[in-house]
Amino acid sequence: MCQANIGTYDLAYMIGMFSFFSDPEVYYNTEKECIEHYHNALLNCGVKNYSYDDCFYDFRMGLINNFYKPLWHQNPTLFWENAVLKSSAVLNFKEFNCIEILENKE
Repeated sequence: MCQANIGTYDLAYMIGMFSFFSDPEVYYNTEKECIEHYHNALLNCGVKNYSYDDCFYDFRMGLINNFYKPLWHQNPTLFWENAVLKSSAVLNFKEFNCIEILENKE
């Protein structure tokens, strides 16, 4: 399925669902480096008025969005078990403190 969305959602999907590291600290730092590289590439390509903080926030929103992926998959149960619960989706949600976004009342 093809869809248009925020660019960092692709980043959150690829490294947020299918990256596997045994050490959570390595995991977190590697992903932060990828986000920084992505943001720098956007700026080098002429994107303006998009701060790193905005990019990081959008990435975190993409991590939250990953939990909806089973709803769009042909076999949601299998996808949920293998790609979400056994992947880094839950770890990323915790490591990047995504609950803060969901709890924000503003």
